[in-house]
Amino acid sequence: KIADVHFLPLNWAAPSLTGCFTSYQKRPLSIVAIEGFFLDPQRFAVICAHEMAHAVHMHFQHPGPIERQTGTLGSCLWNEGVAEYVSYASNLEVMKSQIMRGSLTKYTENQTQRLASDFLEIIDVPLNEESAALHSLWFGSGDLEEGGYIPPGAAYFLGYKVIEKLNSTVPLLEIVRKNSDAARLSLNELAVAR
Repeated sequence: KIADVHFLPLNWAAPSLTGCFTSYQKRPLSIVAIEGFFLDPQRFAVICAHEMAHAVHMHFQHPGPIERQTGTLGSCLWNEGVAEYVSYASNLEVMKSQIMRGSLTKYTENQTQRLASDFLEIIDVPLNEESAALHSLWFGSGDLEEGGYIPPGAAYFLGYKVIEKLNSTVPLLEIVRKNSDAARLSLNELAVAR
């Protein structure tokens, strides 16, 4: 058994949260908002695949009890990239744009390069209370409404691009067994102008 899975009503968390992977009593736990199935069954399948990809990835990365999830913004990008990529690979009938947060697929190569370059500057920032605002900016709301250039969920997009690039030469099962150190190389390649 890799993880416990719970389907809960959306009101258990923030309204925009459709699923999450966490731990409870040192056991992996995937939580999925059950309303998603009734609202959009295809999207629900993507969310389930995403959260279960986290469970499998965590199983390869940290077999045994989970004490506490720690790491860096880079390890978070790696984990979300694996989950986004697997959710696409296991739901081919669903358009990429639906999985990768809609408008992000319209980003040009130059915009992607800028996002990758800027994320490289913060890749080693540890996940803690001081980095919560950076995490929210890159993995959450972005800053488009404040006149910035980072779209909502930008790190999910970058993570997907990192895994997509790596998967062109490395099998997915091998990628899932790797740690986040591989993200830096792929991000560097995305950041370099072609």
